[in-house]
Amino acid sequence: MADIHPNDIGLATYADVGNVDRLKTSAKNIVDAINEVYQNCDSDTADTIHQLYVEGENNVILGKGNVVYGNNNLVIGNDNIIVGDNINLIGNAKSVYTVPNQYFSITDIEAPDTIHFDNYDYSAKEYVPVPFVTGDKVIITFNLSWANDTWTDWISYKTEPQVCEIQEIGTNYAIVSGLNMDFEPPDDVHTNFEEPYCSDFIVLNSDYSYTGTKSSIILGSNADGTNSVTFNNGSVKSGNSAFVANHGIVSGDDSSAFGKSTVIAKTAFSANEAKNEGVASAAFNHAYVSAPYSFGLGYYSRAFGRILRCRSLNKDQKTITLDSGQRTDNLVGKKIYIRYYNRANSCAFLEATIESVYGDILTLTGVEFPADMQHPDSYAFVENTTTVYGFSNTAGGSMSAAANRNSLAYGERVLSVAEGAVTFGKNGNNTYDYSIALANGSSLQNKGLAFLVQSTGDVSADGAYTSPCADYAEFFEWTDQNPDNEDRTGYFVKLLGDKIVKCDDFDVPLGVISVTPAIVGDSGEMHWQGKFVTDDFGRVQYHDVVIPAEFDEEGNIINEEHMETQPILNPDWSPDTEYIPRKDRKEWATVGVLGKLVVYDDGTLNPGDICRCGNGGIAVKSIENGYPVLKRVADDKVLIWFRG
Repeated sequence: MADIHPNDIGLATYADVGNVDRLKTSAKNIVDAINEVYQNCDSDTADTIHQLYVEGENNVILGKGNVVYGNNNLVIGNDNIIVGDNINLIGNAKSVYTVPNQYFSITDIEAPDTIHFDNYDYSAKEYVPVPFVTGDKVIITFNLSWANDTWTDWISYKTEPQVCEIQEIGTNYAIVSGLNMDFEPPDDVHTNFEEPYCSDFIVLNSDYSYTGTKSSIILGSNADGTNSVTFNNGSVKSGNSAFVANHGIVSGDDSSAFGKSTVIAKTAFSANEAKNEGVASAAFNHAYVSAPYSFGLGYYSRAFGRILRCRSLNKDQKTITLDSGQRTDNLVGKKIYIRYYNRANSCAFLEATIESVYGDILTLTGVEFPADMQHPDSYAFVENTTTVYGFSNTAGGSMSAAANRNSLAYGERVLSVAEGAVTFGKNGNNTYDYSIALANGSSLQNKGLAFLVQSTGDVSADGAYTSPCADYAEFFEWTDQNPDNEDRTGYFVKLLGDKIVKCDDFDVPLGVISVTPAIVGDSGEMHWQGKFVTDDFGRVQYHDVVIPAEFDEEGNIINEEHMETQPILNPDWSPDTEYIPRKDRKEWATVGVLGKLVVYDDGTLNPGDICRCGNGGIAVKSIENGYPVLKRVADDKVLIWFRG
């Protein structure tokens, strides 16, 4: 290094610097002292200069022991290896370079200076040229193992990098200079040396140059996209403005991945060994998402973008025959997944690739079917990342799958295959559009549903309905419209046309006004009773409606134009008119027509008596016919068994 001339720093005097005798240098004048420090700045205490090897221009390096081959790089840390330009790296012991396409591997190291490699192409029956030439510098590290005398205990470690120069290249060997193989045992016990293994052979030339883009910060493995950041072996394969940490991998703009997860989509997120291929989706905890705008969480749960109904599976011919009438466009080359179980009752998703489509038959490749594989679901799931078939799906729990638009599957091995289907529980499939199901199957091959609510309002249950209430009732309208909002609970009522009035003496009652019925009929709870057109028996009438295509804010299609079966709206119904349910209107009342009911009485009834209607709709004692009195509940009320 050139000395610093006094004019470079200005002439320093004793008054400028104080007592020069206190300088910790041999030189005792300020200019010579600066030159002494400057000349010795390759010592271990001068981290900013002490590098293993540097070649290139405009590199800024803070740390020591680094290898930098390239231009305009920023390195903050120690013991890093950089091959390329415009790399921003913060960390220790990172290697950022590109492995060239030419295949070769180190097979043997012959002391003191010869390295053998395998570069023979067995298909072409010739040796492939290696991606380096004589004169190239190469970074070499070794993995060493030492054993004790009985070869029962080992110590293994990786050596510090060495900078060597290639002197000669043969057909399948290279001779290098500067190779140090004088390895010392780590201690007095482990003295038996095994053959060294070359763990790094990084050549400093343009073939190994890293292809990442400027403006990324690398604290992980690499960041090929612009304006990206990687931490702790995270890697950005492609895409801009990505954020990756802890062995995550991203290929997509504005996406993030953490904890051995993978993202292959834009504006997506993945964590904890999950995989995400859906735009604007999220995947957690070993889930897999391929549907846009979707969410997956839980062990092997899947949010798929497309579903196919299968008629049969031929394991020998590796074909799937689909149910007729399904779309088979754009399937060739796509990944397909088949959920199956085996004799051990273990469940898994078998992955294959669709090689060809002929009619309703799909031929698969890249798959071997287990001998004991069974396919109880009769569905297959396609890796489809467009919004044409599936989006906004949610899958969670264990080995569950949501595979249609707006569907949700959460539990153990549950499946939602219909549009808008919601399924909870375990071992059950929901095949009803926009429904809610509770699954209760005993195994994947013995699936079942315990409860189902369909979009029509129909409710099905595989068990009893229980309630603390005790009667069956239906809504009826008061003849006088109950103008004063009188509480008429507990009175016998009768029909007057299709409306009700209080009973008189000896009337035959329709029932008793009840406020705690177990079941209520003719309620009109959700909407006006006449909202839809019905036939004479009250059955809702349906028609097919064309639903126009939907697009997101960027103009991407979310939902193709399609036909949908909908109930026919009554032209007298107005969506702008607020609907008040019958239970909240004074002119309607629930009439208990069967069950245990509380009724007003004249105070003379006792348990075991028979009662009938009296004046004003109260109960009085009957001599012969009537309704059993079960018990007295108050001075003016009794509990009766009513059966109209």
